[in-house]
Amino acid sequence: MESSLIIEIGNMKEIERLPELIEVMNSGTDNEKKLAASAVKKLSIEYGDRCLVAIPSLFKLLNNNKNQVRQYSL
Repeated sequence: MESSLIIEIGNMKEIERLPELIEVMNSGTDNEKKLAASAVKKLSIEYGDRCLVAIPSLFKLLNNNKNQVRQYSL
């Protein structure tokens, strides 16, 4: 998924696209994973409980070898 699209999903708070963000966190590039984690955080501000399904993917990112990916997953 393109970086700009991931950013847009978070900025526009498109909760219906949460499954796509989870998929990116599981299999995207490190940069895509970082951006997807950031987008999920933005979604969680408005849709808290609906974002709980992303927690397992966010936990996996804590083991990533890139500092920024780990930081964005918190």
